[in-house]
Amino acid sequence: MATTEVSAKRTLVSELKEVTDTPIARCYQCGKCSAGCPMAEEMDLLPHQVIHSILIDRRDRVLTANTPWICASCLMCSARCPMDIDIAAVMDGLRQISFREGRPGQKDIAKFHDRFLRIVRLFGRAFEPMLVMVTPLSLRERIKQLPLGAMLFLKGRMPLLPHRVKNRANVSALFKESGLK
Repeated sequence: MATTEVSAKRTLVSELKEVTDTPIARCYQCGKCSAGCPMAEEMDLLPHQVIHSILIDRRDRVLTANTPWICASCLMCSARCPMDIDIAAVMDGLRQISFREGRPGQKDIAKFHDRFLRIVRLFGRAFEPMLVMVTPLSLRERIKQLPLGAMLFLKGRMPLLPHRVKNRANVSALFKESGLK
């Protein structure tokens, strides 16, 4: 007797459930996440629209949106959610899935994340001057950022030399445990 194996199509909801253990299906589209998001005006899909798109399995729409990459992970959306959905974790999960599939929605932002992590791996913490140097910006954008950089430098928030953490072995262990290169 031949057996037929029916393979269930993996949905974005099920993938995100594995990655984030967040009950996305609880969302009833109240919009509080979007109303409180400080980055909403920069996003092509508002957080509640991302959740809705996930629920109706609009994979391409969600994974090509800039929203997961623009998300600052400030947790405002997660704190405002009446259903205790960790929306910031969902955004992080979407970034992970995008990377896994080799299709980050915002290539420049993905490159920025990669450069940032390389610097953290090297020094054990962020070193903003190096990050600015390796981030491709136009001359116009760099000039526009000069006053902010000068102010940060004068207030001691932008050092000229990097400070390494004392126990870089802990940082290396975190990278190894997370599987990051």
